[in-house]
Amino acid sequence: SSLWFVLQTNVRGCSEIGFNLGQPANLTNITLHKSVSFSQGRASVSPLPCGAFSVLRYEVVPEDKRRALVRGIYQMKAESEHEAKVLLQIRIAEPNVSFEYLELHLPFPGARITRIDANPTHGSAVIRPDKVALVWSVGKRVSNKSKEASLPATIFFDKKFSRDDPQNFYRGTNVYADVLFAVRDWTPSGTKISPREISVFPATVNAKTSVSLETSTSGHYRVWNSLAEQVQRVYQPPFEPAP
Repeated sequence: SSLWFVLQTNVRGCSEIGFNLGQPANLTNITLHKSVSFSQGRASVSPLPCGAFSVLRYEVVPEDKRRALVRGIYQMKAESEHEAKVLLQIRIAEPNVSFEYLELHLPFPGARITRIDANPTHGSAVIRPDKVALVWSVGKRVSNKSKEASLPATIFFDKKFSRDDPQNFYRGTNVYADVLFAVRDWTPSGTKISPREISVFPATVNAKTSVSLETSTSGHYRVWNSLAEQVQRVYQPPFEPAP
């Protein structure tokens, strides 16, 4: 999750902004921008970067991932040596969420997809240009009352696969769906900064200062095939530090 500031001011010599930031116990791998310091719930930014910048990024500890914004169930099984059937179902945990994007990638290592027969309830499904994954672009909103969407599909491949092949995408650690999304004004931890609590230093009576706050959350995790053998259920996505 990233917190973004956009600071606009006509005050010469404005050198620092400060704000209160609680640190819930469920945050881990906190990375601050190089201009940000944090102590006892109070953060300060000095010197001020130009334009928009990431104040901090963090991860949520595994036991708190039950609060995941997008939850999913993935089932994939072989119909023949050239064909597989998949059913991917997702549920949005929070109401009134509008995504910047929400995509699910279904990779098939070692295979090339020749065609798909897909009927998603939301968005569209296409073959990725490299031919080794199906991409389901759900869209910005799941509009039904249940906040659920599903993708039933049949996928056809260019060659036969043996179930004994350790690289076979039918096996546990090779069978998953990557969930990728970005959303504004929502965080998995509930960490927030109130614009009313942002202070500018030095204070100037006649200053025309505008500080706006934007919260952006991006997610990357995996949903494992519940029908696969040797399913690996622990995955740590790459973590990009704040600039």
